[in-house]
Amino acid sequence: MHALLIALALATAPAPVAPNVTAHFQIVFTRTSDGYSAECSSGCLWTALRFACGADYSAVIDEAGVRVVPNATHGEGAFASQFHLTAEGFELTSFSGTAWLNLAWTCGLLPCAAHVNEFGVSGSAVGG
Repeated sequence: MHALLIALALATAPAPVAPNVTAHFQIVFTRTSDGYSAECSSGCLWTALRFACGADYSAVIDEAGVRVVPNATHGEGAFASQFHLTAEGFELTSFSGTAWLNLAWTCGLLPCAAHVNEFGVSGSAVGG
């Protein structure tokens, strides 16, 4: 009986819903030995960002640029994501404008680069 209740609860639990894709963007994130850089070739009001920072750094990146401290306005633009630098690469959590909810990229050698757009991540994790 308990197994039936668990199965019923799992079957009726709502699945996570991805945010709506509202704009096209193309950003190349490069993990470097002292932080990261980002280059936007489409969909941004900025073209290049570079930060010297340690692992466990977080910021909100959107079409207007970067905010180190998230605030109530994140997610109001065409796209916005929480960027989190890790010791091995980076993670992104979407607030708006993407078909994905969470992305992660692990680097083997530094620098390494990943191409991120509204649909996901791709690129070479071996030498930028």
